[in-house]
Amino acid sequence: MPLVNNKVGDDCAASGDEAPADGKALVDSLIKVVACYRHLASCVGGCTDSLQLRDELRQTREKAQKLAGDICQHLTSHLRDKSLPDGQRKEMELLWVAFSACLELLHVDMCKVLNISSIVSLADSASLVHTGLEGRS
Repeated sequence: MPLVNNKVGDDCAASGDEAPADGKALVDSLIKVVACYRHLASCVGGCTDSLQLRDELRQTREKAQKLAGDICQHLTSHLRDKSLPDGQRKEMELLWVAFSACLELLHVDMCKVLNISSIVSLADSASLVHTGLEGRS
């Protein structure tokens, strides 16, 4: 089977009608991954904080970063296309705004996780936030 060489510029030539739909699907995926990261980040430093949670945060962050790279490549390749019809260009620009907003939320949550993780060590359980949900001794 021959190898297919997919270049950034080739995406624009594929199909004009599919570009906004593909971009929307990618941005929707990023929104879901960022929402998942945000939910997991709210547990850091609390009674549900664990090594497993931190590993899930890392995996989710990596997934979001890879997806963000793919979206950036997809959207920029189409926005650079001068032959893109005005309607599709507006859709792509709106997708870019949604993409940028998602990245800002992810950045804020990553900073919060980094800050709380540096304060709350999993090695020292005394520094965890006590919520009163522990069993009585």
